Amino acid sequence: MRFLALPLTFPQIADGGDLEPQMFGLTTKFNKMQEATINNENPAIGNVLLAAALTSPALQWQSDRGGRFDYPARFRGRVPLKVVVAKNVTPDLMEFKKELGIKDDTICLKDNEYYVWVNSYGAVSAILPNGERLGLLPSEFDVTEWHS
Repeated sequence: MRFLALPLTFPQIADGGDLEPQMFGLTTKFNKMQEATINNENPAIGNVLLAAALTSPALQWQSDRGGRFDYPARFRGRVPLKVVVAKNVTPDLMEFKKELGIKDDTICLKDNEYYVWVNSYGAVSAILPNGERLGLLPSEFDVTEWHS
């Protein structure tokens, strides 16, 4: 696994758990985790997923080889950053998950938003919270946010 050198330090990614004074008592690391769960995205996980999305090869080069090897025209030269999945998506060979080392939580849930990794030919893979990438067919997602 390659690591992306970003100007982030570990304490910025994973909260150190310090107590912060507030109007009524103290906020603990547990309270912050609850707030992040309510917002459906843990900030520490979000930073890691965003860092993985920033390694998309399509940001550097997009294929112009022609035919089915061409970068998708429907993307209009842009690179997807986030998608919403139109249906539940699982790996093709879930019955062999133990032999293939597929984690149980490798699934994209319908109507959830995911960061994506895009190769130079336009193939899109959702980046899951467990660190796995799951390939998506064009009919399985709608792009909600593009790289700027």
